[in-house]
Amino acid sequence: MDRQIWAGFFGALALLGVISCQSAQVAPAAAPASGSKEPSGFYFFRGVDSAKKGQWDQAIADFNQALELNPGDAEAYTYRASAYFNKGDYDQAIADYNKAMEIDPNYANYAVAYSRRGAVYARKGQFDLAIADFNKALEIDPRYEKAYINRGNSYDAKGLHDKAITDYNKALEINPRNAHAYNNRGNAYYGKGQYDQAIADYTKALEINPKDAGAYNNLGNAYIFKKQFDRAIEELNKSLEINPKYAQAYANRANAYFRKGQYDQAIADLNKVLEVNPSDGEAYYNRAKVHFRKRAYDYAWRDVRQAQSFGQKVDPRFLQVLRRASGREK
Repeated sequence: MDRQIWAGFFGALALLGVISCQSAQVAPAAAPASGSKEPSGFYFFRGVDSAKKGQWDQAIADFNQALELNPGDAEAYTYRASAYFNKGDYDQAIADYNKAMEIDPNYANYAVAYSRRGAVYARKGQFDLAIADFNKALEIDPRYEKAYINRGNSYDAKGLHDKAITDYNKALEINPRNAHAYNNRGNAYYGKGQYDQAIADYTKALEINPKDAGAYNNLGNAYIFKKQFDRAIEELNKSLEINPKYAQAYANRANAYFRKGQYDQAIADLNKVLEVNPSDGEAYYNRAKVHFRKRAYDYAWRDVRQAQSFGQKVDPRFLQVLRRASGREK
């Protein structure tokens, strides 16, 4: 789930609310490369090597060359699609998956093809199209656990938490050691406000994979909503030990510090968010709220302007109380 603006600032003016959980999506990946290819083999296999190194532009350039020499190579289209996906060029990824399925009817009937394309639709936020592809994948292979997880993610993104939980349960029936399924089922319970169940699932995910920074982040966030702020900070510290550049974990820890009234620590963590992502308008907005509570109104106004410059919407009620408290208009 994407990080959200801290809510609950108004009313009692006591809390800054939700940041977020992190879902583990099973991203599309190309299948192992097949044997010799002529005449395009040199470019194809060099593209595969570049993709393994995360050199997406070089990989795409090589797959382009391979496809010029062999336009009917469905496998090259699938590899190029994966490279486009990892670059964030989702429309091109979908076009390449479509082309591969058009060229090779056997590929089109293969569950993985639909699941991969569905994962790209999900990343674009086109959840109905994603679900349709995951449905097709599961018609072909009813025991395809990754398709259940990714369909569950799409249901959860649409707010259909019970359907999501059903899919994660199916994945866990197939593989009881799937940490992604536990983590994401925890997110669905979190979305339903069932924090104890969420905590149980995040804890199980961490038993299976104790190096999952996202699961520690989610666990800490759940403890925030149970108002166990010290425990939340403890879990978020573990997340940041694993991934010191994890902006969501810094943002969530800032939230916990804020709720404890430790405003300087909250600001320090929001500063870390902005070191990782200097254009994060939400972080500027949240830091403005912390400055407000410290009565540092000039700093609050500065952060409001920065937030707005990055397209962040600022609640008019916050601007109203800031004007009243600071005695200035902007």
